[in-house]
Amino acid sequence: MNIKNKTWDTIFWVIAILFLLLGILNAIYIHHIPAIFYMLISLFYVPPLARLAKEKLGFGIPRIIKLLFALFILWATLAIGELMELFESYLGH
Repeated sequence: MNIKNKTWDTIFWVIAILFLLLGILNAIYIHHIPAIFYMLISLFYVPPLARLAKEKLGFGIPRIIKLLFALFILWATLAIGELMELFESYLGH
């Protein structure tokens, strides 16, 4: 595995862990439906599972598309998500 693949794997592991944490926080503070959504998305970014899906399906999603999708979901979560509103109310805004 070359350095480029290791870098992408590291980026996708961080994204997967971030989505998993968002899922856990949503399960605790908001509701279970968004929690399940975030946890399923986190599986989409785990590199070994992505490679397995690519082998089984015969095609994979380009890395840049996955990265843009993650950034969009994170932006939506932090901009208008219920979790962010909850944390802002705790901070007194």
